[in-house]
Amino acid sequence: MVNRTLFEILVYSCTQEEFNRRATEEVDRFMNDVPKYEESFWQEQRQQELQARLHPIKYNEVVGSIEVYALGTQLRADYWFTEKSRIIIGSGTARRIRWMGKLVECRFSSQELSDATSIFRKFRKALDSAIGDTRSLKGRFVDFDAFDRCGPLLDWASAIRKCGDRSGRA
Repeated sequence: MVNRTLFEILVYSCTQEEFNRRATEEVDRFMNDVPKYEESFWQEQRQQELQARLHPIKYNEVVGSIEVYALGTQLRADYWFTEKSRIIIGSGTARRIRWMGKLVECRFSSQELSDATSIFRKFRKALDSAIGDTRSLKGRFVDFDAFDRCGPLLDWASAIRKCGDRSGRA
């Protein structure tokens, strides 16, 4: 059987709002020591410092991922995680994400394989439950945005059947 990744769901140390709040607090602490000779210059310096900490990407503290794949007549999700609680860009520390184990597996009967929408709903519900029960994922932000937008539109039954083909042909 072939193990092919269908989705990779990223896990972040916190929500985007929480990350922005922490970065703003750090900048404000830093800027307390900067003299306010001219207000516009001070504001410009603060904005530059904030942009340097936030970086031009949506998030910058990826601490893991969830890999969704089909195996036989089931959908599975494995999770990969770092030992670090917080990843700091440019710190020079090693950021190794390693396989932690199976997060969830959902088996589907031939009758269930006829309804792609119910396959997605069942698997998504199983993911939510497993994430709530997994200690290292509690308090983290699991970014289901792309998965939730694309998942209902995919032909899950076809993906599961193709992975059940022992020849490995798609």
